[in-house]
Amino acid sequence: MSGPSVAVVLPVRDGADLLPDCLAAVLPQARALGAEVVVVDDASADGSAAVAERAGARVLRLDAPSGPYAARNAGWRSTGARLVAFTDVRCRPRPGWLQALVDADAVLAGGDVHAVAGRDAATRYVARQQPLSVAHSAAHPVLPYAATANLAVRRDALEAVGGFREVRSGGDLDLCWRVQRAGLGALVVVDGAVVDWQPREGLRAVLRQWYRYGAARPVVLSRFAGVAVDPPRGAAREAYLQLRWLGDGLAGARPGAWPVEVVDRLCQLAYWTGYRRSFRALGEAS
Repeated sequence: MSGPSVAVVLPVRDGADLLPDCLAAVLPQARALGAEVVVVDDASADGSAAVAERAGARVLRLDAPSGPYAARNAGWRSTGARLVAFTDVRCRPRPGWLQALVDADAVLAGGDVHAVAGRDAATRYVARQQPLSVAHSAAHPVLPYAATANLAVRRDALEAVGGFREVRSGGDLDLCWRVQRAGLGALVVVDGAVVDWQPREGLRAVLRQWYRYGAARPVVLSRFAGVAVDPPRGAAREAYLQLRWLGDGLAGARPGAWPVEVVDRLCQLAYWTGYRRSFRALGEAS
């Protein structure tokens, strides 16, 4: 398949309100490099595909909701580009982002994903934690990885490992580790490639996200030989620690920051709940 040497793949499901700002940041950078922008519409019901087409992106429509990693696979397979850059509809790549990823000339290249604080306590907590920061993911004690909100992968590596595992969460770590364990190349952290990320708003949405993070972790780690999957703490111990840490957080924070401290503990409990359920399911399946 012939085509541009670089492509940007952007999955979306019901993100019509987010697409204009995202594409306004992506499309000029892509055009400057002669790169293709592929928006993969994951069976949206809000007209996302039409918004992307009007902006000038090529749209690939999926017939049924398949999840973000299935959408990413469909996107990179639809283009013949040698290098595929991935980002998300909630991201706003900063100027120079795509050029920096291309200039890295790496099998895997990733940059920082900077969470932007919103008006509610939940998004302020996400901004404080910066969960997608490459400073965290690149320092993983097993192998470095980068979030698919800001990741470029060479096509031959994607083909060699069969693309992303089509999971709900954790597919970025999984792909980066499989590429590296296959000896195809190392992850290069690119300082000049930065995207701003707008987290979901509202406590319920953030708690669901932390639950997914927790649920994905033991499943992803269990696929790699030699990587330990630690058992979760017991319920009583976890409750005691979270209450103690909440007290410490409230004591050390200004009253105006107390809601963020409460969100912190609730998110850690959501993560623990997801992790524990997945860990138990793995044990029952073995």
